[in-house]
Order: sequence, then C-alpha cells, then structure tokens
Amino acid sequence: MVNSGRNGLNDILSIKGKLEQLNIPVVVSIQKDDKEYYADHFLPNEIFIALESVEWPLAGLLSVHTQFTESDILVVNENFQNEDVDLVKLIDTYQEKAGEHDFLVCQKESTLTSGVGIYTAEGLSKIVSLLSAGLLENQQLTHILEIGNTLGLEINN
Repeated sequence: MVNSGRNGLNDILSIKGKLEQLNIPVVVSIQKDDKEYYADHFLPNEIFIALESVEWPLAGLLSVHTQFTESDILVVNENFQNEDVDLVKLIDTYQEKAGEHDFLVCQKESTLTSGVGIYTAEGLSKIVSLLSAGLLENQQLTHILEIGNTLGLEINN
C-alpha cells in the first residue's frame, strides 16, 4: 500500500513500479478529494478512500485493512524515494520473524518511522478493536507503533 496525498504523483508511480517488480500487489490509499487526481493512474480496485472517522494516515492504512482483514500490509509512503531503505531486506526480515511482532518498521537512530514498514493483520485488528472500544485517543501512527509489539529495523541500502 502506498499512503499518499496529492503531492508527489511521480514518486508514487515510481514506488508502484518498484513494488510490482517484487511481485507485490499495489494499492493506494487517498483522501476522498483526491480520487479524480489518481483515477488516471490507478485502476478503481487499486484506490482506497481513507476512512473519515479516523485521523490520517491511520485512516488510509485501516481503509485497506478493512478490505483485506487477513492480509499483512506493506506500507510505503510517498516520501520513500528520499529514504535509504532496502525493501528486500525488510521483507526477508518479516518472513524470518513471522508471527513474532505486530509491526515491523524502519527506524533511524532508534526512532521508529511509520512510513515504511509491514503492518500485520493481527496487529491492525488489535488497533481496530481499540478504536471500536473508544480506547485509542491518540491515532498517530507513531503512537500505534509505541503501544504495539513493534520491531524497528535499521535497514539501509
């Protein structure tokens, strides 16, 4: 999933190409007002409108999770081009540590970054449960990573 705003369409299309080379299906999560903007570049089944009841960017992530509740989601934000991240190494680590963590995300100097990582179906289901129960006041992805069982990985090219 590419989490996106209206800026950086060329970056998003470049990310899409890289993920497709790795045989990873790609969807884009957008805000409702941006649908027309993306319709020329993505198929309708690749575009997900972010949930309006949740803060962005968690809204984008959960909009995809609600459609694929059994799937783990690789998130790559539109700023990925500026990151020095080895996606293959991230995916390999995820496969090696399957079932051990809710979230596997990149980190820089011990700071977790929410924009590139793998969010498991199990971990996201826990977040949905907290939201449904009204127990998740802070909806920032960095907070989600702090309260979840998160593995931070220093993964650079």
